[in-house]
Amino acid sequence: IVPFQTPFDLNDLFLAAAWNRPHLHLDPAVRAGMSTFALGDSVEIETGILRMQNDLDDGNWEQWHGALKDLYEIDADYRFLCAASA
Repeated sequence: IVPFQTPFDLNDLFLAAAWNRPHLHLDPAVRAGMSTFALGDSVEIETGILRMQNDLDDGNWEQWHGALKDLYEIDADYRFLCAASA
């Protein structure tokens, strides 16, 4: 089992790939490609998106999570399972 360190600029936008770019979650086209949003409760998702927008607009996200912008990668608990062939 090999940890996958999620880089700050990952182009493949699964959920954790936007860990330091929260504005990406506001884009419906980006959310459509993420199973967490596609399969989730639409009312809860819309409520969360509005809260995210407010936190970004008023600077709360930056205050609470701005240090993430200084990181190059994080461990978001994704793992590769590697097996040797017989």
